[in-house]
Amino acid sequence: MIMEEDSHDTTASVLTWVLKYLHDNVNLLEAVTEEHEGIKKKLVMENRGLTWDDTRQMPLSGRVIQETLRSASILSFTFREAVQDVELEGYTIPKGWKVLPLFRTIHHSADFFPQPETFDPSRFE
Repeated sequence: MIMEEDSHDTTASVLTWVLKYLHDNVNLLEAVTEEHEGIKKKLVMENRGLTWDDTRQMPLSGRVIQETLRSASILSFTFREAVQDVELEGYTIPKGWKVLPLFRTIHHSADFFPQPETFDPSRFE
């Protein structure tokens, strides 16, 4: 039950952030709208509903979602357990230790994402 509520919360959060970023980037909103209108036109002409394959014809929408997940960092962290001893930059993480990657720190690091404060779906091309 808790997982269902959490997944509803995270889905609602992602959708809220997508709307916010599209609102703040009018050119991007117009391009995503054009992408969706093209699919909609195809569905009407073929008299059918949306399929999984159709979603694969929305690359810009996918990049917007990826950039939203990066920018908003909906999930702050997760727990992982080292399944074997790991050497990392001179440190040893012993087998069995729990590791807590902080996604927001990673997602907003210029080492991984140049200009991390900028919403830029093109980084996922």
